[in-house]
Amino acid sequence: SDPVALEATAAGLYNAIYMATSNYYGPGMALNTMADASSCSWGNVGMRDLSSEPRVAWNNGVAYGNQFITNDFFNALYSSLSDANTLALAVSNGTDFGDNTNLIDAMAKFGQALTIGYNALIFDKVWLSDETGVVGDDAAGYAAAMDFALAKLDQAIAIANSNSFNVPDSWLNGGGAMSSAAFAKIMSSYGARLLVGNARNSSERAGTDWARVKSYAQG
Repeated sequence: SDPVALEATAAGLYNAIYMATSNYYGPGMALNTMADASSCSWGNVGMRDLSSEPRVAWNNGVAYGNQFITNDFFNALYSSLSDANTLALAVSNGTDFGDNTNLIDAMAKFGQALTIGYNALIFDKVWLSDETGVVGDDAAGYAAAMDFALAKLDQAIAIANSNSFNVPDSWLNGGGAMSSAAFAKIMSSYGARLLVGNARNSSERAGTDWARVKSYAQG
């Protein structure tokens, strides 16, 4: 209920998600070798294990020495989801953020969308939650999870498009304060990326809602 502490959480939310998905312990290096876009014989962050052929089962044991998905990526995203849910709950409970209420609300929904969406890109099943608590009786499949994430993203985009506010530079490191309209465009670009990336095979790719992808891309 402390608006100052909550605003500080909102200020660091995107950076936390960005670091979870993009830093050394994110999934990028292992997925790069897994896709044969590059090669590496080292075990670091799962590069060798995920790219070995014939494919081997992923070692999800706690003692596995080349962890990157479970102990780092997964935990970091769910930690950020918890923060996003807390922010959204504070807004729904009427916490006084002054002129920043719409900014906090949009950032919270954006955080929910990215954390659930990135989980859906990597895992077959995703545990869903938002400001109302746990959603569903069990983990959702990746397609349903992405639907959930994009619904949150659409809410965030709608908030940004229907209100006027500035996103401080330190919240996104975008080279200066960003208008709510520009923020909506950034979020729309994520919608295109998430929707395209969630297809697991050629038939799912063919079934992608390309009109929706185009709408996001045009932002």
